[in-house]
Amino acid sequence: MAKSALGFYLWGHSNVESADYILTRMRESYPDSDLVISSDNGRDFTDVAEKHNAVNYIHGNLSHGYPQSPDRYGWTVEQSNLWLTRIYDACKTISNDYVMLMEEDILIKERFKFPAKDIIMIPNIKNGISPEGMFWVKSRGGRVDYPYYSAGGGTIINRKAFISAYDNHIDNFIEKYEDLYDVSMKQGYAGWGWNDSIICVLMYANNATYSTELPIIESGDENDPAPIIHNFKKYYTSKLVKS
Repeated sequence: MAKSALGFYLWGHSNVESADYILTRMRESYPDSDLVISSDNGRDFTDVAEKHNAVNYIHGNLSHGYPQSPDRYGWTVEQSNLWLTRIYDACKTISNDYVMLMEEDILIKERFKFPAKDIIMIPNIKNGISPEGMFWVKSRGGRVDYPYYSAGGGTIINRKAFISAYDNHIDNFIEKYEDLYDVSMKQGYAGWGWNDSIICVLMYANNATYSTELPIIESGDENDPAPIIHNFKKYYTSKLVKS
């Protein structure tokens, strides 16, 4: 089997058992793909990383999203910066051309094809990016023809495109983040403060191409006819016995 163009970055937190299962299934179809795992402010995924041949495992005591800040809706600048930096580090480590952003509820049932775009998102979901966010994208010389996001678990990014977007825009993005957050909330766009939107905003600023033709189903049902199942939570509370 030829080496896949797709690598994987799993950002985990609590569900080690579920991560072990979904990575076992992933390795059936992608045995040689690079894998990076991170768990900030969460459980230890060391054993899972070793079992599934991760090329790197990152563990920290800061939060990149869990638990949520008790003082606000959506991520703080520190959480967003850490999450984007972890993706950047993963993209610098992984050698495959594309990287899937996996969570503990992304089940890959078989090898699949996807469009050769810079960001490939879940279909049939058009969450609006705030006018203030798109104004920032425009100020950076980016593309503003698609003011929506549906990114999140299962999203695929072009590794080099993300590295370029990060290198070119992260400093200004972090500098402007809290102002963008405040205005976006006042404009009624609560999605600004989550990982789903900020990765699109950062990549749109760098003129990323996009597609919403990711072959994924949101049902969580392992038996549904799609190569990728989101919201797969069968093992979220399970405790697997070590042999």
